[in-house]
Amino acid sequence: MTKEKAIEEILDGFNFEKVHKVMMYLNWIWVSTEGVPEIYDLRKQARELLNRVSVMDGHNAISTGGFEAGHNSGGLLYLKFNLTTNEEEYKK
Repeated sequence: MTKEKAIEEILDGFNFEKVHKVMMYLNWIWVSTEGVPEIYDLRKQARELLNRVSVMDGHNAISTGGFEAGHNSGGLLYLKFNLTTNEEEYKK
């Protein structure tokens, strides 16, 4: 599958409506849209992230506005929307 086809499949299968509802409920404002983004804006941002990460070498992920796009060197490309995360450093 080509990169372009993979990106289209991800975007077509992603539930942007659910993300939009959550963002409306939380009044999650993006400065770039001067308010809660519309579904068109969400899709546009997701496409941009997927395109950017797909040309990076190795295993990478980038994020903005709640979205995280990533890939591994094997060609797996993904898109997530994160509401909350937590991490803590530890010593092995």
